[in-house]
Amino acid sequence: MQVFFKLDSRFVMISIAKNILLLICGLVFVMSCNNDGPQNPIVGTWIMMATTTQNCKDTSQNIAVTYFCDDLSCRKYIFADDGTLKVEHFSKGATTTTTEGTYTVSNTTVFIHINELPNTSPVRTFTFTLSGSTLYLKEVITDLSGRCSDTTVLSKYGLQ
Repeated sequence: MQVFFKLDSRFVMISIAKNILLLICGLVFVMSCNNDGPQNPIVGTWIMMATTTQNCKDTSQNIAVTYFCDDLSCRKYIFADDGTLKVEHFSKGATTTTTEGTYTVSNTTVFIHINELPNTSPVRTFTFTLSGSTLYLKEVITDLSGRCSDTTVLSKYGLQ
């Protein structure tokens, strides 16, 4: 015994249209899950605004310095998405110094390695806090050597 079903062509077309619509919605959802933005929050160019040195064994070394950025003097920290770091400094509008290194971010900690920076450990550890367009890098000192710890205040380039 053979049973044949006669399908209504309208039913078939509605089913095909519904499946295509579901496929399109699924693709839009999957594509919207991709984040084209940077993977960590400190990627970008930052301008040094201030630094403090504190907790020094010799308290006369505790200082606070405010910086500014204009056409004559500026210090920029450029955190690239690939984990490289450049620190550019120019003064009197002409002298440029570029220091290069690398960095990694884990939660609210950033590990910075500046190549050829004298009298520092190979990797310096900072906790970071973001507040709007301001980045605070506070150095983590784990030993009790009395070594001074730094806090560096950076402002997002173009937003200061």
